[in-house]
Amino acid sequence: MKYTPEQENKILDDKEKIVFSYCDETGTPVHRAKEIYKFENKLILYPYSVNRESGIVRKKKIKEIEFRGWNSLGDIPLDFRKTRGYGISSQRMKFLLSVIYQRFREVEKLIIDRYAPHRFYSKTITFNWQSLDVLLSKINKDHNWYIKNRKLFIGNEVAKMTPKVEYKKRYLYSGELTSFLKKNRFMFKNFIARH
Repeated sequence: MKYTPEQENKILDDKEKIVFSYCDETGTPVHRAKEIYKFENKLILYPYSVNRESGIVRKKKIKEIEFRGWNSLGDIPLDFRKTRGYGISSQRMKFLLSVIYQRFREVEKLIIDRYAPHRFYSKTITFNWQSLDVLLSKINKDHNWYIKNRKLFIGNEVAKMTPKVEYKKRYLYSGELTSFLKKNRFMFKNFIARH
């Protein structure tokens, strides 16, 4: 059976689930894209990318992302929605996965569950969404703190070169001082030891 070329098409709709596949320029299914289960609160995404010039479909390092406790694609967290399709879309999730890849080099499947505890195996990692969301928020705050300080640092370095740029002081707000001291504790220990 031929399907609409160069997009995801419904290729199976039975009692248990609906399956979508990406079809090439001839309308032939070449990559399973997602599965939506009808009677379980479960969705499975198979991340991929398509080179729009050559039409080549490429699988991602994480081959499967399973969502347990979600009934529709519109309900899944924004961290896994892209402009075109689904996968790892947020920078904060990419930061987390870069650390995980260092310790779990063979990981191929992520399970995001609303109720289950965390489990880390060599090929499959299960995250509890509530605590993962808290961790991702902390990663985001840390990243924003870094960007804010980097901009301030660059601006102040330029201010040393020319009087046309104003030097700005950096004020730490609630929680930032604690974070700053934790990040720079070795620098302060050395400073205190010398003085």
